[in-house]
Formats: sequence, structure tokens, C-alpha cells
Amino acid sequence: MAFAHRAWAVVCFILVVAARVDARSLRRPSPIGARRTTLLDDEFDVDSFDVDSKSKAVATRSILRDVSSGEWSKWRYRSNDELAAVLDDLHAGPCAGISKLTSIGTSAGGVAMRAMEISTSPGLEQAKPGIMLVGNMHGDEPVGRELIVRFARLLCIAHGGERSGHGDLDSASKKLVDEAASIVDGARVFLVPTINPDGFKNKRRNNGNSKDLNRDFPDQFNDPSLPDGFDERQPETAAIMRYSQSVNATAALNFHEGALVANYPYDAISGTNRQAGYAKSPDDVAFKRLAKIYAKAHPSMATPANKEFPEGVTNGARWYPLWGGMQDWHYIKTQTMDVTVEVNEWKWPEASQLSSLWSEHAPAIVSYVHAVTRKSLTGKVLDSVDGKTPVASAQLSVAGIDVPFIASSLGYYARFLAPGTHEVTASAPGYYSQTRSVNVDAESGGTLTISLRRLEDETPDTGKVQNFSKQKPSRVVETKKPVVNSAVDTNDPNYDPEKGGIVWNRGEPDEWVDDGTTTLDVANARIVYAPTPEGYVQPWGQGPDIGFLDAIVVALIVIGVCIWRWRKRRKARLAALREGVQLSNVKVTND
Repeated sequence: MAFAHRAWAVVCFILVVAARVDARSLRRPSPIGARRTTLLDDEFDVDSFDVDSKSKAVATRSILRDVSSGEWSKWRYRSNDELAAVLDDLHAGPCAGISKLTSIGTSAGGVAMRAMEISTSPGLEQAKPGIMLVGNMHGDEPVGRELIVRFARLLCIAHGGERSGHGDLDSASKKLVDEAASIVDGARVFLVPTINPDGFKNKRRNNGNSKDLNRDFPDQFNDPSLPDGFDERQPETAAIMRYSQSVNATAALNFHEGALVANYPYDAISGTNRQAGYAKSPDDVAFKRLAKIYAKAHPSMATPANKEFPEGVTNGARWYPLWGGMQDWHYIKTQTMDVTVEVNEWKWPEASQLSSLWSEHAPAIVSYVHAVTRKSLTGKVLDSVDGKTPVASAQLSVAGIDVPFIASSLGYYARFLAPGTHEVTASAPGYYSQTRSVNVDAESGGTLTISLRRLEDETPDTGKVQNFSKQKPSRVVETKKPVVNSAVDTNDPNYDPEKGGIVWNRGEPDEWVDDGTTTLDVANARIVYAPTPEGYVQPWGQGPDIGFLDAIVVALIVIGVCIWRWRKRRKARLAALREGVQLSNVKVTND
């Protein structure tokens, strides 16, 4: 503790020295709050133009726009090479600084499959929900390719503001700019326009090996453990599986064609019965709500005009069961709430229909993303020692829902749940599990931070405490009978039902231990007080005293400040003499 005081004194001294910085150096603060923009090395250099400052500003804005903006006015299906070029243009243009391009693998025919993340810190773990959009799983269902790249452009231009070129947007996108502007700040968006480039090139459903990719994923009814078995999968399947597991998105949209409906899990059904029937997932209520959010935002999906699906939604197995689909695998393996969207009743519609298809589905995509980001239950799992350290990979479960989910390395989690009150349990190796109640609002979702207390390591049959060297030190200030605090949760691991409360114990007087938590040791009752505000309050007068060396350090700081002030005043007086200025009581004369 004496070291801590000396460290405090040194910090004070540093602050004093820093105060000597000339105030004139603060007159030109760096601008803050500006949107981060990254220019590639081979992009235009504005300073190379021999133009005035106004023209330079115009040139700067043009750099931020998509270098092939004229191409966006043409509605057509882009080839695989053109699709790759569009992603490059977006990454270097309106999405510069807020995007990351990744190759997730190659197809059976050797075509690279690429994914783009759009967020404020692409490529880094963030405390935000993640949403994945996947297109063109079946080669003869290409509309998703165009929906995804146009959604990417909408996000980036909306996030960049007017300088990113709203004038280049199509009419449907312009209507959504305000709604889309906040998405990049509130979510990580993962976009995979195609996972079947070979099927697209050949205009057929299956991949280059004549395999249906949506029957190639591990299936819970074939093997409940869902082994990856990458060597047994098609290369496209293995690629999207690896990518999905690496990003662990909160929710996903998977675009198909052949109907107009939002389809939710389960797709598969148990038993040998291959007849269609409702296969209810543990999150059935939440899934149905999520699918309806998409359907109702579409102008005709959830209307009587949609004769096959007037509500706009269907349970997958009730429509027709399938095994080995990505939707069920996503939900069980990565806890991603995946909804399959059938975008059009006819496969591979004419290119002239792409404009109207985008106008119909763009509002639904934005509504779906907003629902995940704004209406989910979010929070963190933290270590109770300081209330700040994340418990990485903590497992969370919701009562009545038998599909647990995992917190990120930041301790962050996001889960779309049905509105109402839920009991959420967090657990992790080396910690006591904790259960908390939380209300999830239909519009604003819910927030719940759970602090986990570390397990206390005790030697068998002795009851003696084994210290944890990584925890903050605490000082035992007195020995007493167990102190009972009755105003506590009866689920607390230190709760003693015989005494009607929690018993706080630890250590001998003036003994330093490395564990700031407590243990139940009634025979040798001892009290410990943690040194931090987040811990237990140390009684007045019982804290460690400032040592002799600490007093010397503080005295030296005071003397140093006095000397510095004297020298500063002396310097000012000398400057006044040189300038012939009267200062304080100094009489200035010009000889």
C-alpha cells in the first residue's frame, strides 16, 4: 500500500510538470469527431492538383464517392469478376475507413469468395450486435448478390453524410438514408454476397461439384454434437462455417428465391417421418417475431396478395422439411438467429425487376437490422473483483430456452428475445454462476450486466484459504466474530441460512492477502476490507498509514512547486524589464 501512495505522489509530480506547458501551444487543438477516412496508397492525392482551396475541397468529396458511381444506375446481374470489383470500389470509396474485405475461401471451381465487414472499427471485437447477410447459396438464385452490395453502399453513404454523395443513390435508397445512418455506429454488419460463384456462373442450383450447399451443413438430427467435419464438407460450406464461427453474429439473413416469405427455424424435423410439420425451436416466439418484422416492412409479403403465405412468415419444416441446412446450423452452433428470406416467387427474375425488388426489400432489411440492434437484450459479464474486467467466453442461458449463447472476449453479449421478463444465468469456469431477472421491452429491448464472483480455492479438510495471486491485495484490519449482513441475495455463495445472512471472513490482523473476496470460516472468523471503491469499504481510522518515505515525497513535491512558481515569476519580471513594462511592485526605468 505504501508503494501505491508513492505512485500517487509521482503522478502528482508529473501533473505539475505538465502544467508548465506554454498555454500558447493549446491555441490550435486538433479537430475531433471527424469521420475516420482511409485513402489507399494508389488513390488520388488532392494536394497534387494545382487548384485553389475550394476546388480541393470538391476534389476531396469526390474521392469519398464510389469511383464507379455511374455503374449503380444500371440494374443488372454482375459477373463474379464484376462483383469482386464492386466490393473493391466500395472498400476504397464510400466505405473507406469503415470496412474490411476478407477472403473466406475459394469455391470448388477456384473462385475466391469474399466477405465485407462494415462497422466503426472493422476487424476488431466490439461491444455491438452483429448481423450477417448471405446471398447466392443456390447458384440460380442471384438476387441476393445485388441486394447485399446495394445495402453495403447505402450503409456507407448514409454513415458518411452528404459528403459521401447522396445524389448518387437510387430513389429507394434515398428514402432510407436517415434510418440507415445509425446502423454502422450501432452494429457490426457482415456481408457475403455469394457463396456459390460456380453455380451462378453455370446458372444452376448446385455448386461446381453438383452438391446442394443447403443440405451440406452438420445437422442436429443426424449428429447432435454437430461436428464441423470440414474435410467432409464442400469447400463453400466449410468456408462459410469457419467465417460464421469467427464472427459469431447475433442474427442473419439468408437470401433465396422461389417464394415470397420469411422462413424461420427449424427447417429439420426429428424422427423418420419425412412429412411436413411444425418444428418448434426453443426461441420459436422470438424467431416468429423477428421474421414478422421483416415481412411487415415489405410492401406485399405479409398481405392477402401473397396467397401462399398471407402472414408473410412460415416455420421451415411446416413448409417443407430439410436436413443439413445453414439456418438450423447457424442457430444451434453459433447461436445466430438466422432467418431465410425468399425474395421472389420466380428464380432468376429479369434484370429489369432488380430495381423494384430492391425497393421492396431494402426497407425490410433496414427494419430487420434495427430490430436486432435496438430491441435485443444486451449486456456484459464482468469479474466482480473490479467490476470492469470482462469474463471472456462466459456462457449465458435464458430460463425456458435450451440454447445457451456465449459472451465475446469483451464479455459482451446480445440476444434477440421475446418481450417480457426473463431469468438469465451467466456462468464461467472458476466463477460462481449468477442468475438475474431482466425485462425486455418490445421497442427498446433490455440491458443486463452480470458480475461473477470467483470461486474460492480451499484446501480439503482444513478450510484454510488459498490466495489468488492475480487478484487485488486486501488488508485484514481486525479479527471479530462473523459479521452477518442480512440485506443480501440468498443465492450468494457466502449466504449462511443459520445466521440469516452473509458471513464475511478472512485473514489475521495486519496480514496482507491477495484475495479480496470472502469465505465462510466460522471457527476462525476474520474480516477483510478491500482497498477499492468497488470492493468493501475500509473503516475510518483502520486504513494503512502514510509512511515516512511517502511524507518525504509529498514534501519534495510541495518544495518543487514553490521553486517552479518562484522561477516563473522571476522570468516574468526579467521579461518585463526587457520590454519596459511595469510589473507588480517592480519599478522599471529606461536608462
